[in-house]
Amino acid sequence: MAVEFVTAGDDGLLLWTLRSDCLELAHLQVAQEAGLPVPCTALACEGEGTIITAVAGGAIYQVSLRPSDPCVSVQQVADMGPDARVTALVLSPSAAVVGTRSGAVASFGREGALGVWQRRQDVSVDGPVTSLSMEPSGEEVVASSASASIWYLGLPSLSRVPLVAGHSGCITGLAVAPDVPGMMASTADDGALRVWQAHGSAGHAGAEMLAEFQSPAPCTASSFLAAPDYEGVVAGYADGSLRLFSLRSKEASLKWATHRHSSSVVAVCPHPSRPLLLSACAGGSLAVTARVSSRMVVYVDSVSTAAGPDGLPVWSGRERALQDVALSWGSGSMVAAAWTTHFVVFTAPWEESSVTIISKFCCEEGGPGDLSSDLPACIAFVPRSPRSLVYASPLLLGKALLFDYRRSTVVRQIGLTQMVRCMSIAPDGRHYAFGGQRGSVFLVDPLTGVWSELSGHTSHVGALAFSSDGRHLVSASGSAMCVWGVAGHFEPTQEQLVLAKIDWTGAMSDSIRATDQGTRGR
Repeated sequence: MAVEFVTAGDDGLLLWTLRSDCLELAHLQVAQEAGLPVPCTALACEGEGTIITAVAGGAIYQVSLRPSDPCVSVQQVADMGPDARVTALVLSPSAAVVGTRSGAVASFGREGALGVWQRRQDVSVDGPVTSLSMEPSGEEVVASSASASIWYLGLPSLSRVPLVAGHSGCITGLAVAPDVPGMMASTADDGALRVWQAHGSAGHAGAEMLAEFQSPAPCTASSFLAAPDYEGVVAGYADGSLRLFSLRSKEASLKWATHRHSSSVVAVCPHPSRPLLLSACAGGSLAVTARVSSRMVVYVDSVSTAAGPDGLPVWSGRERALQDVALSWGSGSMVAAAWTTHFVVFTAPWEESSVTIISKFCCEEGGPGDLSSDLPACIAFVPRSPRSLVYASPLLLGKALLFDYRRSTVVRQIGLTQMVRCMSIAPDGRHYAFGGQRGSVFLVDPLTGVWSELSGHTSHVGALAFSSDGRHLVSASGSAMCVWGVAGHFEPTQEQLVLAKIDWTGAMSDSIRATDQGTRGR
């Protein structure tokens, strides 16, 4: 049985027929210019051999096909104008919606005489239209633009409502408000910090942008303040500055800005109960800032200097920029700092610049020397597990380590199929998430060792964050964000069962029991 499909491109409209022994190609004559096919820029198909295609110059044609006669009839049904380039088409039995490179979206009625469409309404979105999707009833349309925005369009009037307005630059980080369900912040290399309020559920999720703060320097880190002062967010920037923003009023405002570090800020961590902020930069310095006055309370030039000559290992010939910093849960008494080559855990310098190294880990020397320089290391403490943290580095080649920093022991290795670029741990510690170099999100159940690979991004995952209730996971790649439901993702794949990539059954439970016993014994 032959299979037929149609493609549209610069060489016009092509009909392909896949037979048992060959692949046949036929050119469908839609329009010609100087004897050559006119490029086709958009395509939509209906049942019974009917194709709708748009050509360069804005004309839209209906092409009817039959197996015995590839091009039975061609009829022009609409025209967007000679300067328009149609980039997306979507159809229903009674309506059509057309999107263009200039950002115009037009709705048509398809019930006119002689099959010609009747133009109803035009509206513009914030960039070239990249895709359109129509609800089965033909009354609702969702459009996406090249500006990473998503728009709801109601027919026939094309009333528009922005669902998600994305960043114009790549998203560098995500932060979730711990005390406000659905509130989150995103940072981007275009200098923007945006605060969102999510609603709905995964698969039917939307988000309303509550505030946007713009800076000339890329925004590299952010964190919400803890209750009762959660109506604020602190951000760090590539020029080493910190900014605190208030969200208390309808008009969100900047409370203060200070230049704190000599290099890009990699993390900002509010104290759980005191009006203090801990920040760290790529150069390895730490600073404690008074949240109300922006006064610097403590400055640590580098963890290595503060810890003494034996505090940190020395790696020669490798980049030693600090990549990530995490603050322990609860009282915030411990800090973990991650480099590509190693990490250390030390006492938080809330009161004085001297710190005590509690634990450290070094990756094996002699690792691959040709790894991409933009592959980061990342680290996070595990909630409700007072001894545990998770660390990932490109030198681990797609693995992440579960580490007991009180005993300086690797408890488990988490083997994944892609290099890890970012991670997040659910607030209850029951799920881990890892963002992959090739666009996948890996959701791990640490108790069973089962992981699920979530696909949807087209480039590397740059940031992850669980919702405050742990039910949803937000991932960012480029300027786009996805919302995933956490429940129902832990059926083991055949690959996991055969290769036993994570053999944690029992071992993780034993580790947790040992941790609980150690806690009770102190």
